[in-house]
Amino acid sequence: MARTKRIVTQLYNTADAYRPLYVHLMDLSKVNSEHILLTEAMAARDVEEVVALNHEHRSHAIDHLTRALTEEQAGSVS
Repeated sequence: MARTKRIVTQLYNTADAYRPLYVHLMDLSKVNSEHILLTEAMAARDVEEVVALNHEHRSHAIDHLTRALTEEQAGSVS
């Protein structure tokens, strides 16, 4: 688990630079619920569920970041 923890920490830190761009668009209670579900699936060693939940969670982050960048671009054109 130490290696997994290092990988997750590295991924989290890598995303840190982008998070301020879209944090205002996030539903933090939903994000927290997604993290809990991911943690529970990992504890249960349910690989398929972890992959599915991670894909969904990452998809939400991509949607928020895309929206933030689109809004920023639209604001800079005006």
